[in-house]
Amino acid sequence: MRESCRKPVSTGFDDHRGRDVYVAAMVPDNVHHGVALPWLTAALEGDEPFGSWEPILASAYRIVTTPSLIHHSGGNEVVLPFLEAVRSAPAHTSIAPSLRLWQIFEEVVRSTSITGRATTEALLAALAMDQDATFYSFDRDFQRYSRLRWHIPRI
Repeated sequence: MRESCRKPVSTGFDDHRGRDVYVAAMVPDNVHHGVALPWLTAALEGDEPFGSWEPILASAYRIVTTPSLIHHSGGNEVVLPFLEAVRSAPAHTSIAPSLRLWQIFEEVVRSTSITGRATTEALLAALAMDQDATFYSFDRDFQRYSRLRWHIPRI
């Protein structure tokens, strides 16, 4: 189902709308949970590298442990082991942005006139472009970035 993906990346910043892949995988009552968990599990056990950036994982932690956003997180006893399992999975690789990231980010925000809350989304799109990676998210707003290889996770 995944095309020729190099270092797939998933977003970690679209908290309350439930579009984040990690959050959806961790929260059973999330609308995308039934797709997110098996897709993420398959990606992490697959043959292709699966990249993540620690700020994305930290954001997923922030979202899932914020009671006003997620009411059934299970706290540290559930969230930290889940994220550690992501980091220690066979296909996982930690992403280190290159020195070009800021230049790509500037190009993205200038070409799309992004401001405000969408700025973090633009940085994630730039990171995926910087890594020549395919970006996975349930957030359809990522389709606005014409140079971004973006897909919704599917099983």
